[in-house]
Amino acid sequence: AFKPQAVLGLITLHYYPRPVNFNTNLGQKFGDNNFLRHLAMRTSVFLGVAPTVIAADVEQEIKPVTGIGNVVYGLGLRSPFYWPGKLDSGKFGRVFLQPMRLNAGFFHFAQENANPLISSKENKSSFFLSLTFDLSITEILGPLGKLFQ
Repeated sequence: AFKPQAVLGLITLHYYPRPVNFNTNLGQKFGDNNFLRHLAMRTSVFLGVAPTVIAADVEQEIKPVTGIGNVVYGLGLRSPFYWPGKLDSGKFGRVFLQPMRLNAGFFHFAQENANPLISSKENKSSFFLSLTFDLSITEILGPLGKLFQ
C-alpha cells in the first residue's frame, strides 16, 4: 500500500462476471479467440481482509479497522502474463503464469491521531497493488474440501 508504505498479508474472495473452470488452460485459443471474452474470464471484483501488516514505514502504528483486520477491495486480473499466442502456452506458462493474479484496490486502516492531545483513531484509506498466486486448498482440507468442489 502506497500511502502508509506498508506490506500487507491479504485474504480475498473474488467474483468473476464470466465464470471459468479453475482447470481451464487460459493459454489456449477458444473458438474465435475473442479478446473481450478472455478479459471477462480473467477480470474479477474482490473483497477481503488484511489481517496482518508485515512491514510499515509509519510514525503512527496501523490499527485494524475491524476485529479481524483491515478491509480491502478492488479489481483483479487473473493470468496477466499468460494469453493465447503471446507467451509459452506449454507446461511452464500453465504452471507458473496462469495462477498469477494482479490486483489493484483500496486498503482501509486506522491510525492513532498524530496530535498527542487527541486520543481517537483516524480511519484512512490507501491505494495498493498486489501480485498473488491462486491455489486450491480443497485437497488440504480433506473431506471438508469436497464441499467446495
